[in-house]
Amino acid sequence: MILKEEMARQKAPPLGISYMGLAWVGPALIKYGTDAQKAEHIPPILRGEIQWCTGYSEPGAGSDLASLQCKAVRDGDDYVVNGQKIWTSLAMWSQWMILLVRTDPNAAKHLGITCLLVRMDTPGMTVKPIKEMNGGTMFAEVFFEDVRVPVANRLGAEGQGWDVTKDALANERSSIGDVWALKHRLEGLKELASRCRRRGRRALDDPGIRQRLARMETQVEAMRLNGLRFLTKQLRGEALGAETSINKLIRARVEIESGRLARDIEGTYGVLAKKSPHAIDDGKWQRVMLGWPPYVIGGGTPNIQKNVIAERLLGLPHDAP
Repeated sequence: MILKEEMARQKAPPLGISYMGLAWVGPALIKYGTDAQKAEHIPPILRGEIQWCTGYSEPGAGSDLASLQCKAVRDGDDYVVNGQKIWTSLAMWSQWMILLVRTDPNAAKHLGITCLLVRMDTPGMTVKPIKEMNGGTMFAEVFFEDVRVPVANRLGAEGQGWDVTKDALANERSSIGDVWALKHRLEGLKELASRCRRRGRRALDDPGIRQRLARMETQVEAMRLNGLRFLTKQLRGEALGAETSINKLIRARVEIESGRLARDIEGTYGVLAKKSPHAIDDGKWQRVMLGWPPYVIGGGTPNIQKNVIAERLLGLPHDAP
């Protein structure tokens, strides 16, 4: 955590290409992996040699992850995988995938899921990048056609994939508590507001803009304090649970609001993108405004986080009366 914080202060990638490996694949391996799996995967994760991606979401099973249909059928010492994943971050540059598949179509949907560790160069896998609305290509579709994965690459027991996933996502949402990137963005918004003018005065002197900046700063600080609470639990050896959804929800709100706020600070210039000679900061803030989906959708949408918080933290009923 100290290393990540110091790296983020300098605007450097906090965990390099091993971000997914260190943030949630590694912890899942420590808890559920065999000795052979730990020996194979954990050293290269720690050395920063391997890029991992996460094969969870599907075209018909995104936020409702337990409804996934990508299936794996046992055939001797292998599982044969057929199906599709979508919104798979960094799949085109990864060497390994942590993959959820349905191995028992007759079991309750949470109980028929298994977790596999899959090499990205396995025959039968096709990766197609998805171009995002801000011009980036962080996501990809991944297709599986008779992909053979050794049973030895199963993480946890067959049918235990949901438990593995819950632990992995808890670690992911905990790591989202690192707020230095948002602090840098907040300072950038303040500086932008000091340069841009609205109604004949600096945007920074507009009471509405100042209130929105203050609200964002409060939310970022809340994320930082929550992140420290999560870290304290981890240092005590306690499991992270539904409470990590709070930071995920706050992060989503800040990501969306920061782009909207930048647009409003820039005024009529806020609709100009990179190719316009009059775009402020070469269209940087427009890319922020259009780049929120990876942070808002990834790890579960805001509606999913609200349900988790309502049911597991507040004890509200699953179905409204």
